[in-house]
Amino acid sequence: MAYPLTTIEPGVACGRLLGGNLSMIAAVMGTPYEIDADGIILFIEDVNEPLYRIDRLLTHLRLAGKLAQVAGVLVGDVAGVNSAALARLLKQTFEPLCIPVLAGWRSGHCDPNLTLPMGAVVRLDAGEQRVVLEQDVVFKA
Repeated sequence: MAYPLTTIEPGVACGRLLGGNLSMIAAVMGTPYEIDADGIILFIEDVNEPLYRIDRLLTHLRLAGKLAQVAGVLVGDVAGVNSAALARLLKQTFEPLCIPVLAGWRSGHCDPNLTLPMGAVVRLDAGEQRVVLEQDVVFKA
């Protein structure tokens, strides 16, 4: 079931777009491949993980101090999870951080799978439900 585009926390933030599969982001914590979350727009998605595991993965990132560092969060496809239950979990997790959070972006393990410019500077406007590219990502030689 496709998760509808939903504003979890309104607001606007700019930063480098980084992230990916939530299970993999959490799995590499404490290694040289750990995500540098300082000021980023964090993109997360996952597939076939029950809600309690999504909760555990987000808690792991919170306890590691990563969620407190991000400027905003873009949640992609989270296949196999009840949409209303996921929205409640996201609200509970991110509301205390006072950062913009937009969920239901059609990227991850879904069809269609919208391409995201990882590493590029973007502006996340969760209230208006949009992501705007703030830099050129293709350069002429």
